[in-house]
Amino acid sequence: TLTRYLEAQVIPRAETFGVRVHRVGVKDVILPGEMKALLNKVIEAEKAAAANVILRREDAAATRNMANTAKVIAENPVLMRLKELETMKDIAEKIDEIKLVMGMDGLKGLLPVMNGQLER
Repeated sequence: TLTRYLEAQVIPRAETFGVRVHRVGVKDVILPGEMKALLNKVIEAEKAAAANVILRREDAAATRNMANTAKVIAENPVLMRLKELETMKDIAEKIDEIKLVMGMDGLKGLLPVMNGQLER
């Protein structure tokens, strides 16, 4: 390490002057501007790479969840129907007006519903 290198250089020379050195160390290192910029770029690249790994993991987890959901729905048709109804409910909440275009047969089928007489 840098500390050991400095100790090996400083202690023997100091002893020739009768000075006893107990400890040698580095407190602060000031790098030239180019070196700082280069180190900042390296750190920035490492952070971007780490963020990219996290995004890829999240994407993989989301894909697995979608695949699991698709499998469960494929095995249970009732769940698919519930999902359809849930989606229709969400859409219906955002619609102010519904227009139906149909013939007389369609209207005749709606009359019991409009009169509150649902067939069971």
